[in-house]
Amino acid sequence: MLIRYREIVIKAARRVDAGIVDIETNELWERVKMHGVNFDRYVGKKTGGGLEKLRQELQAENEGVVLPLAISWIGGPKDVQKKKTEGKKASSVVFAVKGSKMAERVLKGGV
Repeated sequence: MLIRYREIVIKAARRVDAGIVDIETNELWERVKMHGVNFDRYVGKKTGGGLEKLRQELQAENEGVVLPLAISWIGGPKDVQKKKTEGKKASSVVFAVKGSKMAERVLKGGV
């Protein structure tokens, strides 16, 4: 509905924030949990990017997968450090994918 009045809405929005460049249709993002993410590969300075590296790998290896937000460890960085000191080798992460169809594809076929 809003798309029909695109130019009028953009002009009005730019009066409030000149940085607005476009509007798009609403999009649903689904959260996905991934278990068994290796600490040696994605934690620490020697990993070459941490979870951003994982994000890039997921998008590169899975055609059409778009991760609009950063990947994060479930439990946060302190939990990851605690698990590492306990001798654990991996943990879980959560990330969002664009669209419910993509989430279904990820869940059925894996990433």
